Amino acid sequence: DALRAVLAVPAVAKRVEATAAARYCAALEAWRGCQRKDPDRVLCASLDAVAAAAERNALAILMVVDDNLRGAAPDVERRKRFLDLVERAAAQGAEVLYFPARHVASDQLIELGGVAATLRYPCPDLQDIVDRRPDAGTGPAPPPAPPPAANDPASLDVEELRRELAKLGRSAKGTLPDLVGRLRKARADAAARAAKPSAKPTKAPPPPPP
Repeated sequence: DALRAVLAVPAVAKRVEATAAARYCAALEAWRGCQRKDPDRVLCASLDAVAAAAERNALAILMVVDDNLRGAAPDVERRKRFLDLVERAAAQGAEVLYFPARHVASDQLIELGGVAATLRYPCPDLQDIVDRRPDAGTGPAPPPAPPPAANDPASLDVEELRRELAKLGRSAKGTLPDLVGRLRKARADAAARAAKPSAKPTKAPPPPPP
């Protein structure tokens, strides 16, 4: 009761929320950094692949959008598999992060398929596994969404984002999603300015001498 009373204080609740948001962003940043340096040590989009990694005790960090664990999830069997996955990951000592679906940091995890993991060691044979849904028939399941393009701000880590924003004269403060959105807008503004014709009138050359 005392703990609930403390957490009900608005200032404390905001601090707890900010701390959680910082951890979500840091975990996503670490995942993207590992994806660039050692892509066989990250997984995303496929519950089957992440569950296979858990069977090998390979999970270091597991990130899940909490909608996958709620009773309102339309696929009951899939929800049970997610619950089993997070229980196994926690029992193995992995860090398990539940991303609230309406949290700004969840947008990036949703883009990764709602589940992602950083592994203790490379598992290259798990990279091509895609989920098969009960309603998918006998054909192959669709592949996971591709990672961001190399020139997309979402592919950069926090320090790279801050350097790029500083070059463009923009603020480098904020969370990872804030920095990504700000850099995208800054680049779009710069491209629009570059494409806009100059308003300065051109001076006509003097007429040739008689």
